[in-house]
Amino acid sequence: MLPKEVGFKNKEAGRCPDNFIMLLEEFKKLDCCLPLHDESFRKPSPEEVKFLRSELNLSQNQVGRYLGKNVTPKGCSAVRKWESNINSSNFRAIELNAWRRLLYLIDVGDPKEDLNNAINKS
Repeated sequence: MLPKEVGFKNKEAGRCPDNFIMLLEEFKKLDCCLPLHDESFRKPSPEEVKFLRSELNLSQNQVGRYLGKNVTPKGCSAVRKWESNINSSNFRAIELNAWRRLLYLIDVGDPKEDLNNAINKS
């Protein structure tokens, strides 16, 4: 269960690590927020994963626990790897089911629609 204090840190704008300012509504229009079956869908970048986590006002550990990842006293290595520089040997792309679950928290996508698309895919 997500903690009570979960909510958007800033409903108007968010900051990515490179000081890129984006409105959450603009973020929702990115190709990485499209349904998985959409031909224009692309996997999210580490910056996009971090932006979304930051907008949700969640720590890496909280995201890890929410998604069923291993969280140790040192933190959640899975989330840390998703947010690592793409050229780093530590980088790992976020699993698409984990990405979709995070998007559902900002009202992007619908689990039932995603299931129907997966079932009806030819």
